[in-house]
Amino acid sequence: MEKYDQAIALFEKLKRREPVRDEVFHNLGISYGRKGNLAMAHYHSGIYFHRIGKVEKAGFHLRKAMELAQNNPALRERIKN
Repeated sequence: MEKYDQAIALFEKLKRREPVRDEVFHNLGISYGRKGNLAMAHYHSGIYFHRIGKVEKAGFHLRKAMELAQNNPALRERIKN
């Protein structure tokens, strides 16, 4: 349907409600990527892979998010934590 802004808004709300399903982070990664926000796409993909135990893939995505977030200190801080 390509309503990525609406999808992002919905998934951002869902990630603040416990328990959070792993798929929320996966879908956020895809949605941000489709919108061209690659730093946020890699960040959420990294969280998703970390949660499902794929440490190498998580590391790749989080390193890429850090690289792409050069002008976003708030995101860089979230990645470090």
